[in-house]
Amino acid sequence: MKLGPTPFELTGTLETKSTPAHIDVNLRANNISVAEAAKFAAASGMALSQGTTATGSVNANIQATGAVDKPVLTGTVAASNLQMSGKETPQPIQIQSVNLNLSPAEIRSNPFNVVSGATTVNTQFTMRNYLAASPTVDATVKAPNAQLPAVLAMAKAYGVTSLDKVSGDGTLNLDMRASGPVKSISAAEIEKALNGTINVNFSNVKYAGANISKELASIAGFLNLGSIT
Repeated sequence: MKLGPTPFELTGTLETKSTPAHIDVNLRANNISVAEAAKFAAASGMALSQGTTATGSVNANIQATGAVDKPVLTGTVAASNLQMSGKETPQPIQIQSVNLNLSPAEIRSNPFNVVSGATTVNTQFTMRNYLAASPTVDATVKAPNAQLPAVLAMAKAYGVTSLDKVSGDGTLNLDMRASGPVKSISAAEIEKALNGTINVNFSNVKYAGANISKELASIAGFLNLGSIT
């Protein structure tokens, strides 16, 4: 089958006598277009923020077994040359490479960098018990001497709406961790699990309608994993 011009190879079995149906399949795909995958994700209700476009490529080799609505996954997903741009991103957001390892117990990324201009955010995440009603997330975000406009652009590109009214200049040092159970893999749920430190040196920062100190944790909301994968 094809996603746009990209072919997928799918082999295995589908057992339809049970409810839900059970699968034992292997999916292989080389050089999937992220732009095409983003269209598919948008059709499934998992879109990036409006006006944001994504490019890059993904290679996948995934084995899925069990109930079709909650399969056990094993394999790897490797993405490269990822780039997001749009009206909220004065400079493109780039990820040179990120790898995911899938096992029955967890989904784990390698440490990877998110870059926008002179700002680099170092991050890594693990999702454990992903078949449970409340999976556990363990993610770190570190950004030494990050530029506020670049970090805001990253967050907004991933659909974090609580920062829409923030503007200004300055630098900040992020050293944060999101750890604990979440009801869903969304920015809002991950923000609830955040803890850590934010050292700031802001100038001319404006926030309309609320206390900016209450909203600072939302800056790390770009860990909306559902949008990446």
